[in-house]
Amino acid sequence: MFKELSRLFQSPLRIKILKYFTLQPNARVTAKEVAAIVGGGVAHVEAELRSLERAEVLTSKKNGKKTYALSPSFEHAEAIKIFLDSVTQPNDKTLQEAFRGIPGITLLVATGTLVSDSRPAVDLLVVSRRPKDVRIERAVKQVEIKASLPIRYAVFDIKEYEERRIARDRLLRDIFEFNHTVISGRA
Repeated sequence: MFKELSRLFQSPLRIKILKYFTLQPNARVTAKEVAAIVGGGVAHVEAELRSLERAEVLTSKKNGKKTYALSPSFEHAEAIKIFLDSVTQPNDKTLQEAFRGIPGITLLVATGTLVSDSRPAVDLLVVSRRPKDVRIERAVKQVEIKASLPIRYAVFDIKEYEERRIARDRLLRDIFEFNHTVISGRA
């Protein structure tokens, strides 16, 4: 048992890949797609995926491109999911650092998978005077790498946010009624 665990948690990259698949048990993706989310080189990710496949954590199919998925027979998936979700969530400081230096952000809210809640439609809400600033997208990419999960996010300018808030927009209502953390600004 301990040998199996040491194999599963052998490297930080492997842990990120484990988190990616255990928190998204229905995902079927290529090594390149996994690398884009977890922040590793494709060759290293492929090697880790093969190791996890040999350990019967993942399965693969080749339909043009080789894709990987969590093995339905991997009996420890739920326990690892709970453990990794609780100990590897990016904290408020990490989220603040990702968005530091981007002018015009008036509100940043973590929700969804960033606070271990699958109900909201987004994981991050950004309200900005400059909603089309490409640095916002880069910051979200940093958060994806830290979280080892794809991040669903919404960016609104201040006027649109206020209109949606006043209209009790369903997306905003869900964000603020479900588990969330205001990282910066005021809701």
